[in-house]
This record gives sequence, structure tokens and C-alpha cells, in this order.
Amino acid sequence: EIEPVFLDFEKDLSRFNIKNDIEVLYKENPTTDLFELSYVFETGSFHDPLPSTAVSYFDYIGTSTQTPEELAAEMYRLACNIRISVGGNRTRINISGLQENMAEIMEMAENWVADCVGNEAVLEGLKADRMRSRANAKLGQSQNQSALQNYVAFGPEYIKMTTLTDEQLMGATSDELLAKIKNLLNYEHRIVYYGPASEKEVTALLNEHHNT
Repeated sequence: EIEPVFLDFEKDLSRFNIKNDIEVLYKENPTTDLFELSYVFETGSFHDPLPSTAVSYFDYIGTSTQTPEELAAEMYRLACNIRISVGGNRTRINISGLQENMAEIMEMAENWVADCVGNEAVLEGLKADRMRSRANAKLGQSQNQSALQNYVAFGPEYIKMTTLTDEQLMGATSDELLAKIKNLLNYEHRIVYYGPASEKEVTALLNEHHNT
């Protein structure tokens, strides 16, 4: 029988700091050519419900020099992926793929975050989809059960804390949403790395290519 393996952050991960005193949690995996890199920010939907919508918007917009289609093609070429996720207490910029392309995909990810450009048609479509999903959720038993469980577990303020009202959603502007993305790297964060590169190699890559 195969037993699950859980990481003990104190025993299994080494810790070191790069420039600007940013903490890095590091675990080497010499059996693969793939890496996983996360910038972890100690803020999430419990602190502000707007970033969840901003991240959904980010997935469909480009930069001042590249369309979303061109960005997708570049990730495919590099065999890498970029994704931003928002949880209750944490937000992560997740970068993964072939180790040999880590420097290039890091620069691409950070440029995308810093230089993302709004698209009003995309935003209106996103809002319409969200409103439809909300209307459909009210008719679904499983969604209603989930909402009730959250109410019981987290209290009556949970929905207000983590969810935009319909009025807030429809009133959210492109500039407001873009600001939530563009300001991410200005916040204090730590970095988690898992992959084949040595601690020395990761330190050099982060010091050279991580903009803070």
C-alpha cells in the first residue's frame, strides 16, 4: 500500500533569503526536469473580495505589447504555465514548467502582472458570466448547501467579507481590477521553489530575474 507523503516545512524545506530580504522556501527534486515556483502573499478574499474578480479578468487580458493569444502561444513554446490564485488568506502567483526556461517564464510572468492592459469587452463579458452563474447557483441545491455550510462554519459576515455584491461587481472598473494585479509585487511576500535546480542556482535565478 502506498502511503501519502506530507511535507514538513521545518524538516523537509530549507530556508534562505534573496535580495531585499525575501524569504525562500526550497525543496530540491532531482528526479524531474520540471519546477514549481510560487510567490506567496499573505492576503486573500477574507481581506478583500475584489482580487478574486481581478484574477479572473487577468486570465483573459494581455499586455501593452502582447495579446492574450500571443501570451498563451509563448507559454506553450516554453512548456510553462502562469496562474494567479486567490484563497481566503493567501494569494499566489504560480509559475511552473521546464526548469531550463525558468528565467524566461519568470520575466514573462512579472511583466504580464506589471503591464497588464484592460479590455472593456472582456470585462463586460466577465460580469455577465458572473451574474448568470449567481442566478443559476440560487437554483442549485448543492450550491445552496455549500453556502449554508459556509454560513455555519464562518458566520454571517462570511459572504459579505468574501463576495462582491451584485452592485459592487457591476460597478467594478477595469482600472480598479488592474490595480489589484499590478500592485501585487509591491507587497511583502515569500517564495516557494520545488524542482531540480540547486539552492545556489535558484538563488542566482531569483536574484537576477525577480523584480521587487
